[in-house]
Amino acid sequence: MSLNKNTFFILLVFLQVFLPSVSHAGDWKFRARETYDQFRIFDGPSESKYSGLSNAFNFWKEEPFDLSYGLVIGPLIGGAKAEDSTGLYVDRVKLYFLGAEAKYFYYENFGLFSRAGIYYDYLDLSRSRWRDGLGLYIAVGYEFNISGVGVSLESGLRRSDLSQGVVLQALSFALGVHFYEF
Repeated sequence: MSLNKNTFFILLVFLQVFLPSVSHAGDWKFRARETYDQFRIFDGPSESKYSGLSNAFNFWKEEPFDLSYGLVIGPLIGGAKAEDSTGLYVDRVKLYFLGAEAKYFYYENFGLFSRAGIYYDYLDLSRSRWRDGLGLYIAVGYEFNISGVGVSLESGLRRSDLSQGVVLQALSFALGVHFYEF
């Protein structure tokens, strides 16, 4: 039996909402965030622009509103569509990544944070074309604590140096919802 990406996403939401022992903050936890990404892909002098919804899933050690660090994978759903007809590749691309991230809150009980990550990136251009390489991400954001529910807003920049001289730059806007026990 194969598990398609929509089924996996529904199971993850189920875990977050209905199994508090798994989803509440403190120690090792699963976290998810939805992003809107704007990609610029440079291949020599040529540039293509793509945008679309995506996501990232963390499994990390978390101290609420202090420091979190661990693994990240993405996306399981989503992808970016070409913004114009001059795309170098195809009408739709997807950036897969696996790596490590850290999230640090600057002040106790104040939601201002930064996030940094390093990844192995795999840019899927079509069924037979892809580029891979190293990616870096840095972001700033603010997380509101509303009766034990954290609502996190963030914006970040990504740069990936991929094979065959391809460079990806991205601007990301993210939304995360986290359930905490205090």
